[in-house]
Amino acid sequence: KNKMREEKDNLVSFNGKVTDALGGGFYNVKIKDGATEHEVKVKLKGRLKHNKIRVLPGDSVIVGLSVHDM
Repeated sequence: KNKMREEKDNLVSFNGKVTDALGGGFYNVKIKDGATEHEVKVKLKGRLKHNKIRVLPGDSVIVGLSVHDM
């Protein structure tokens, strides 16, 4: 199996909303985990980065976190 595919399979997905664009491809995203909210710093990857998709504050996104990130 491809190593990149294995890493992708081990992600936990969360729906979130972009709160701030930090520059350099980094964003602050607010995610909900049950009743609690967390703000995480994320970086664009994959198709969004490759196709130069713009992400603005207020956009809804799906964030993939590994078990090591939580």
